[in-house]
Amino acid sequence: KFLADASILTGRYRDVSEDWYVNVGGAIVSQSVSAAIAPNIAIVINWPFNLLKQFLLRNRALTQRTLNQLFEGAELLLSKRYGALLNILFVIMTYSSAMPIMYFFGIIFFSSAYWCDKIAILRAMKRPAQYDEKLAVYCTLMMSVSMVIHLALSTWFFGYIDGDVIQIPFFDLLAIPFLIKKRISRKPATVVFFMLLCFLAFELLGRTVGPSFVQRIVQKIRGTVEEAKEGNPSFFEALENQEISGLDTYNIRKNPRYKDAFQSEIATDMAESDDSDSDDDDFGEDSD
Repeated sequence: KFLADASILTGRYRDVSEDWYVNVGGAIVSQSVSAAIAPNIAIVINWPFNLLKQFLLRNRALTQRTLNQLFEGAELLLSKRYGALLNILFVIMTYSSAMPIMYFFGIIFFSSAYWCDKIAILRAMKRPAQYDEKLAVYCTLMMSVSMVIHLALSTWFFGYIDGDVIQIPFFDLLAIPFLIKKRISRKPATVVFFMLLCFLAFELLGRTVGPSFVQRIVQKIRGTVEEAKEGNPSFFEALENQEISGLDTYNIRKNPRYKDAFQSEIATDMAESDDSDSDDDDFGEDSD
């Protein structure tokens, strides 16, 4: 009843039959063609458009601010770009096992997206804002989710094909509907189903105890243990306690290796500081 109220599994086709491929699959493929080309063209078309606009309006800007905005370019919203990438990714991973031509559309989209984004960022768009790693890490997590969906639906699609039935141990003891057991037990689907289980186990271990466990194994093999990094003083604490060897500043002018290159600027700074000191002395005498 919940699925019916949510309009899930209530369509015309009960399974991936020939009619489903003709009507539903054909519509998905035609939409994927435009989705694989249009977003990248839309972002790279800003380059010639900006060049034309700059050529026509560069002598008509009334203020310097208007002229600067003309040559800055449009703003690149990374969130929208990630949304377009995830959209085509999930569509491809959902239906590619039933329609392998979707892989071709994915190759076209992601390969052209690399070059179009590169051209747009370097030639057409404004310098993007500084982002942290949260959005990239989230999209990486969504890739794993799309892989789970891909393997799960691949099991269902391949289970539609007639094949040898494989007896899976303890499978009959699970409270799973008979139709799902029948689809998973068919030979093409069984292999993909076990790949799904292995991938879920890999993701679970990789995001929990896996990294620390692998690190311990590597340390045992190499026979070395990393020193604890806790308790290291900050830069200013180490500077105050005279624990820094070598230079104690990031000022390039105080580095002896670059002393000759900045000799004139150092002399100018020293002269300006002397002038400011003399002005302070004169001000003190006048006040007296």
